[in-house]
Amino acid sequence: ADVAEQALRSVFDSLGPERPRSLEECASWAAALFEVLFGAPVHKLLAKFGPDSLATDGSPFWSGVKRCPRPVMLDPTDALHLRFVRAAANLRAHVYGLKGTASEQSVSVAVAATAASAVADDGEACPPMAVE
Repeated sequence: ADVAEQALRSVFDSLGPERPRSLEECASWAAALFEVLFGAPVHKLLAKFGPDSLATDGSPFWSGVKRCPRPVMLDPTDALHLRFVRAAANLRAHVYGLKGTASEQSVSVAVAATAASAVADDGEACPPMAVE
């Protein structure tokens, strides 16, 4: 019953209070999705296994083929980040019957606003990666 209730609530929210009314709202959602996919999981992993963590045998956890990951922060000057946000915003807009855009410029304002509101990570930085 809990899963069914959660699914029903998700549908209700999608059709009601969380329904986007404009492409700009879709772009803001897409910018937040970028953080959910590329930032938060890495932060969570680093909280559990910090840069200086040791494996059970006492060796550095982040060594060999296991490289210390770095979260990707949304960068409004990165063309790849803008393409991701534009594509995700267009998909969401299409789902809700809104007009999409072919211009990355039209989503760059939402990206800049999201990037500006992001809180800088105060955690330890990973050791530099060796270039092989």
